[in-house]
Amino acid sequence: MKIETEYYQMAYSGDVAFFDDNQYLHFHNGILEYASVYQKGKGIKNKFVVGDTLKKVIDKLGNPLTKMNTSDSIYYSYGNDYTDPELTVEIRNGKVISVQLEKITEGFPDENRAVQYYLNKNKNKISFTK
Repeated sequence: MKIETEYYQMAYSGDVAFFDDNQYLHFHNGILEYASVYQKGKGIKNKFVVGDTLKKVIDKLGNPLTKMNTSDSIYYSYGNDYTDPELTVEIRNGKVISVQLEKITEGFPDENRAVQYYLNKNKNKISFTK
């Protein structure tokens, strides 16, 4: 798994992301805020996974709160807030290609320090962007 951060972000804002070809995890002050999976078969247990049809998503979750079309994909968003949905499902050619969960929660300094400790402990295995 790779890490994405910049020194000033880590030192001041506490933003750190871990990712590979199958997932993306974003932490803020030690709290997981955002997770995205795009590996076939991964997703929400007993609901739907990457590779499932749009019909299965609609059958399990109902109509989305919002729907956004782009040139490549259609994004179906679910949650309680139109401007900040907690679940987004990316659909391309009628199939789920990614599942994105987001819940903004403010962390505490001790949680951020735990992430910092992990990063510093493993700094020989981690490359930082500049």
